Amino acid sequence: MKQASIYILGLLIIASCNRPAKQPDKNDTLAKKISIVQKAVEPPVVLIDTVPKVALPDSVIQVPISNDVFKPVAIKILDDEDYNGQDIDVKLAKRKWIGLFYKNNKYYLKDTKIRFVSEHSEMDDAGQSTGWHIKNTVKDSCMMFISGMDSLVVGPVNPAPFRWKEFRNPGEKLEFNYNGVVYTLYTTGHIVKDPQYGNTIYGYKLYLAANIKGHYFNQVLWALRKDISYGGGGDMSEGVYIDFAGDLDRDNIPDFIISTSGFSYANTFLYLSKNGGDKAIVKIAAHFGISD
Repeated sequence: MKQASIYILGLLIIASCNRPAKQPDKNDTLAKKISIVQKAVEPPVVLIDTVPKVALPDSVIQVPISNDVFKPVAIKILDDEDYNGQDIDVKLAKRKWIGLFYKNNKYYLKDTKIRFVSEHSEMDDAGQSTGWHIKNTVKDSCMMFISGMDSLVVGPVNPAPFRWKEFRNPGEKLEFNYNGVVYTLYTTGHIVKDPQYGNTIYGYKLYLAANIKGHYFNQVLWALRKDISYGGGGDMSEGVYIDFAGDLDRDNIPDFIISTSGFSYANTFLYLSKNGGDKAIVKIAAHFGISD
């Protein structure tokens, strides 16, 4: 009986060895091939050193960008630009305005009146004139019109030692001395090698650091959303520019005019140091934007 059991067991082992191997599922094979291809074409991420190359003390106060940057405020600002009809309210001409003007690299604030003159817009058909051009009573070039700030005083404005600046890449840094205080502008972010648009920057942030108002502040002036790139292409990219830096509110601290632009929009922000109080170097006091 024992021999018969051994004989049967041997037959079962032989049968199992001769059984054909299980064929792989076609869907599993296709999924593996797709995975391999995706890994092969997925653009590698190259991290630029996102640690600020700025000496910050342990006591530094970190100031994030405000969540209410687009909150309506009493102060109104306008760029001296041409506008499409839907981008501007011509009733703004009735307000009291002061302009930031410049000539031969000298800046000053001066009261002015504005009016809107009808003109042909890039959105118009032939023969139409639905656009608007701003006219004012001062001959010199205008950087910005400001309304609703009675605290502004007409007269010369001391500019920072740079007129216009774009920090395009992460890791850039600019130090400047203004009224005996050293201010540092710098950027962080990382670069993605995009196969379609080339090197593209994500996680972009523009900072301002300074020892002022009795504290050392490290403040985010502007930050792009995680899905918005700096550079690259398409409608998910944005540029950031410092149009002006200088003391507008007469407290010996530089204020800033910063503009941002994307595929179908443009924004201008006025940052004032007095609005920042003792919690920040500057704070957004007014905003103006247009979109296509």
